[in-house]
Amino acid sequence: MRPILVFGFALLSMTHEALAEGAFTTDAFGLFPTDEARDGRDAWAGLVEAVDPEKAEASLIAPGEVETVLFFLGPKSLVAGKDEAHAVTVVLDALGNLVPDGTGSDFTLGPKRVEETTRSGIADHLFRPDPVARIYHAGVGAGRRQSNRATYRVVSDIASVQPVVAPSAEAMRTEQFHQFASAPLADRFGNPVEDGIALQAILSHPGGMHGLASATVLDARAETTILTRDMPPAGSVHLALGAMSSGADPLRVDPVRQSGELEATAMPLADIDAVEITVGPFLTDMGHVLNDGAPVELTVISAQSVEAGYTGWLRDGMISAMFPISPRDFPIRLEVMSPLGTNTLALTAADLEDRTVEVAE
Repeated sequence: MRPILVFGFALLSMTHEALAEGAFTTDAFGLFPTDEARDGRDAWAGLVEAVDPEKAEASLIAPGEVETVLFFLGPKSLVAGKDEAHAVTVVLDALGNLVPDGTGSDFTLGPKRVEETTRSGIADHLFRPDPVARIYHAGVGAGRRQSNRATYRVVSDIASVQPVVAPSAEAMRTEQFHQFASAPLADRFGNPVEDGIALQAILSHPGGMHGLASATVLDARAETTILTRDMPPAGSVHLALGAMSSGADPLRVDPVRQSGELEATAMPLADIDAVEITVGPFLTDMGHVLNDGAPVELTVISAQSVEAGYTGWLRDGMISAMFPISPRDFPIRLEVMSPLGTNTLALTAADLEDRTVEVAE
């Protein structure tokens, strides 16, 4: 640190000595040699020029004609009917001097035309843009010069959008993909909502149960798809966008129905005097097996009124369970309760599968 301080002091001392000898002139732009070539700085506006040293008269150098028009506008994205934009121009002559106060500046701000005058070389205008959502062009002209073109964007007022659930022509069925959609979304000025805006589809069911799905806007409509698995048969749905919400539309889910006859097989477990019963496949009228994890309750009642039960979940449309029922107790009655309803099956000794394994000699 010490060498830097010494060097700074030496430079400051030299500058003061030079100024004392009149070798340098100072102004708002810094130091420049008085007697050397000034590179055009003697024409900079605001510098004092001695007209006649004997009469001690001096005059300020005035700026030249408008040469450069700089233009700034922001913010670049404005909410329709809410945000204001600020347009500013800085007007300079050929040497970079600020033009005199009162220089006219003609602003073009989208469909608007506004005239302002400069003060200290600067003119500005605060304005509320047109509420139609789109991209606008802007610029400013001063003297015989024009600024570069700028753009700004007006976006829809999302806070004023009132979402509405569009009616669906398709009935909701269990184990089916169902699409929820909104009516066309527009703000209070009629501007359509931009693509990619997210809404929430909120499904409400009795008992305080709720479901949530995100709906994304495309072509001014929000759409989302849900799988109606494990959904209660009744409820309501509404769309939410920020603090705005649609009315609650009634929701009804038709239960899936069974397709075909349910089948069951039984295998004797001679070592433990029991049987293993397999039930399935559980086929639906939608053309597929009932989903994995669907709850199934099996109850076995023998001819001697021996009863045994089991509760489990489907896997690949099937369910298997062991029961402490002897093969000698057949025939038996099997009651099956599932989301497809209740089925009663009768199994006889003829339905027992032979588990004998033949060993080749």
